[in-house]
Amino acid sequence: MSTELSRLCCAVCNTEIAYLEKGHRSSLAPYISFIDEALTRPDPFAANPKSLPLQVGAICSVCQSAVCMHRSCSVFYKSRYCTHCAQLEQCHLPTEVVPTASNTC
Repeated sequence: MSTELSRLCCAVCNTEIAYLEKGHRSSLAPYISFIDEALTRPDPFAANPKSLPLQVGAICSVCQSAVCMHRSCSVFYKSRYCTHCAQLEQCHLPTEVVPTASNTC
């Protein structure tokens, strides 16, 4: 496993975050499967650096943009949505997932 980190630039907030792997599984914990296409890295706060992976971002299932995990940037309901796509798809999402959206469905 390469330890060189790649950079994620969130499509919503433009924050840059370092990640190690992209996909549904991480080599740090191959027995864990992510539902969304996760961007993960070793947890920098864990006592054991080879402990469980930390998910720092994901790929929006609609527009394929990389987004961070902050609630103002992305939401998860069956798959990951950037907040822009969540607004566009609000008729198909529970109001709890997109609480700031005015329900026009």
